[in-house]
Amino acid sequence: MSSPAPLEKAPIRATTMIAKESESTSHPAPSSTGARQGLARDPLSSDDILTGFYLPDRSDWPKHGTGSPEPEVAKPRPTHYKVICISLYNEDIDRLEGLVRELKRRGHSKANKSQVIREALLQIDLDKVPRHH
Repeated sequence: MSSPAPLEKAPIRATTMIAKESESTSHPAPSSTGARQGLARDPLSSDDILTGFYLPDRSDWPKHGTGSPEPEVAKPRPTHYKVICISLYNEDIDRLEGLVRELKRRGHSKANKSQVIREALLQIDLDKVPRHH
């Protein structure tokens, strides 16, 4: 005699669990359709969450491609400076940041790394730069 296939056991367990649950709780018994009685609408339903939170009413938003009649003109970039990227050793970065902190401590509230580097460029004597760098 062979044992029943696992597919045959699953519906029996599900039915048994529903029956035990309804017997052990004070919830009303399932309706004739098999669904439980409860709130008139589920406040956590995906439809309510999607339409009320994730998909707000956009009827007053401008339609795609119907913005201002003229395209927005890009502002001209400043010509008196450029943003650059340089490499420094960690100890040089620490020294630079220390100099900025010291300037701020001394009352230069707007001191920054660029200011310190600009001042160093003004003061450098090329004849005193060692060759080992």
